[in-house]
Amino acid sequence: MVAYQHRPIDYHRRRKDPAAWQSVGFSLYIAATVLWRQLRPSLEALEAGTELTDQHELNLRLRGPFAMLSGLCIENMLKSVIVQKGVEPAKTHDLTKLAHRAGIPWEQPRVATDILARLTTFVIWAGRYPVAATEQDTQAPKVLQASDYLGIVQITSLLQDIHLGRQPLPQ
Repeated sequence: MVAYQHRPIDYHRRRKDPAAWQSVGFSLYIAATVLWRQLRPSLEALEAGTELTDQHELNLRLRGPFAMLSGLCIENMLKSVIVQKGVEPAKTHDLTKLAHRAGIPWEQPRVATDILARLTTFVIWAGRYPVAATEQDTQAPKVLQASDYLGIVQITSLLQDIHLGRQPLPQ
């Protein structure tokens, strides 16, 4: 077996490397997809009003982690676009602000903004903690629907296409 050789990360170079941001985003996307495969049937059963089994109940516990990983994926991919534009990546988890800074031309802006706002809630707290930092923030919408997965896939596909040059870099 080959021993792992640790090499220090060049912080200043890597912070400005779009491929580094995109690579982490893609890894998070793969992890979220693994959770989605387990979560989807249970989420669809819940939305259909079907009687939930113990396994459904257990799978529904994956909603927060799935949304958090999806949001972190999109955050990294948005920061990749921002860095590609030669702009310093913002130190925020607010996906709507990052999307605005990246100048992403959404096909359905209202749908994308809604998904990004809800995913932001999961990235900041709902995927990690039982409550937000404040009572008011704890009341923010944090509902994930089965149909959101398609929106998440569309968002990540667009960001991947921009990174790979299949879509133009937003101005």
